[in-house]
Amino acid sequence: MFSRFQRFVSRIIRDSKPQAKSQRQQNAQRDLSCHAVAVERSLDELKSRAEGGEGPNGMPLPNPIHAELTPQEVAGRRIILVGDVHGCYDELVLLLDQECRRQPDDVVIFVGDLVNKGPKSPEVVALARDIGAYAVRGNHDDSSLASYYKWANYRSGKGGKQKPDKREWVQQLTEQDVEWLHGLPFSLRIPSHNLLVVHAGLVPGIPLEQQDLGQLYTMRFLEQATAKRKKSSSKRSLRSGYGSDSDGADWEPVGSANDETELWGKVWDGPEHVVFGHDAMRGLQLRRKATGLDTGCVYGGRLTAIILPPVVGDGGSRPSAPVGHGMLVSVKALKEYEKAKGKMR
Repeated sequence: MFSRFQRFVSRIIRDSKPQAKSQRQQNAQRDLSCHAVAVERSLDELKSRAEGGEGPNGMPLPNPIHAELTPQEVAGRRIILVGDVHGCYDELVLLLDQECRRQPDDVVIFVGDLVNKGPKSPEVVALARDIGAYAVRGNHDDSSLASYYKWANYRSGKGGKQKPDKREWVQQLTEQDVEWLHGLPFSLRIPSHNLLVVHAGLVPGIPLEQQDLGQLYTMRFLEQATAKRKKSSSKRSLRSGYGSDSDGADWEPVGSANDETELWGKVWDGPEHVVFGHDAMRGLQLRRKATGLDTGCVYGGRLTAIILPPVVGDGGSRPSAPVGHGMLVSVKALKEYEKAKGKMR
């Protein structure tokens, strides 16, 4: 529908007759309004199917919040886990085609932040959908969805004054793209490989279902929790409705590094091996029970993936780290699309 609007605009530019131009503008506005109404209807449908409550960005939670790939779904198939793409479509194609030599029956899983910052975010979403890929929700995926709905509400006349948004690319998303992004869970469990995929991290000692959803896609550092902070954190989570019950946990997430913090993956001791992204400044992280795949492609670094071999039969426990029986591959960024805020390792 939006492409029809673009065609209308092109015709307006070519038309030199004031009266005809005005009519085409009216048609274009009516066409775009129809698109906005369809988006609003789609959002209402998403709300009706939501698992309940609102997520960190105030949008309906996906259903399920925490997903799982059964042993039967991955049996006999390779698993390709891909780091933060951030709209670097050309590098993603090179990675999947040349380095991974992706086959139609491969299971492709993104660790989140497929979009934003890079040049071709809509193309990345379309490719992920076309190949039947799985993904967990990253903070940029979530904030981009919020920007999309904000724009759609404005276009439908319900959003008030529209403020400039650096995510104007969201206007190119189709309704199917938006629904796919909205359905991204906050975690993806793969029991056959004893793997758990999240975008950012986990707090040790807290069950997955009780982890703070906002922290699942934003945290990097942990700090030893005092008894006072444990109690305060537990109260905050109860007020939020989607946070963690961290009372009794030895660690708590903090926003930035200091002399008392540790990278969460360094102290994570399982039971599952966690594959994550979100931390380009640290680059590739190969911990005993955690593997970080964000190698800063959008900052001129690399786009990295792990290829796990098929599990024979209906699966089984794979307690070892994925890098122990998988293969790391990567491609160099074709250019630096955005300046990194710090020094990358």
